[in-house]
Amino acid sequence: HLSNRTEEEYLAGPYLDELVIALKAAGIEARRDAESVIAFPVIVRAIPSERMLRIDGKKLSSLRPSAVVAAVKRGQNAKPRLPPDRFLELLLTAYRLISGSEPGQTIALSRIYQALTLMPGTAASYGPLEFARDLYALDRGGVARTKEGATVSFTASTGTKAGRGVYT
Repeated sequence: HLSNRTEEEYLAGPYLDELVIALKAAGIEARRDAESVIAFPVIVRAIPSERMLRIDGKKLSSLRPSAVVAAVKRGQNAKPRLPPDRFLELLLTAYRLISGSEPGQTIALSRIYQALTLMPGTAASYGPLEFARDLYALDRGGVARTKEGATVSFTASTGTKAGRGVYT
């Protein structure tokens, strides 16, 4: 029997590595991030202190790899909670809040994220990783024009060299 501390350390590290291997063995492309596993568009987070996982924000108490693989497959086949066209409209609203009366200016995505998570508690349930996932889905979905005809483009600035506020 492992101590509580040892269990938590295992769930925060080696378990996630093993989970990536199990997902890949099931034919699911997955990669490890600091505290999570990403199997686009699904994000699996370990909550070591509670001995559980969160898959796209939903609790999963079973840590068995087969149960996690099944949950990830369901998540990958589900309709997105925020379709790309709605996410684009949300980005436009946040952009307008920041840019004010000067449309057309370049705004860092980190500032857009800050605007989207102003309400207390929002950043806890919609972190930078979820924001990056939604940006990636938007890019993959090919949606670049809003309902009113505004277009969006994502350009890398020289600020991306520093790595701060960069979503990958």
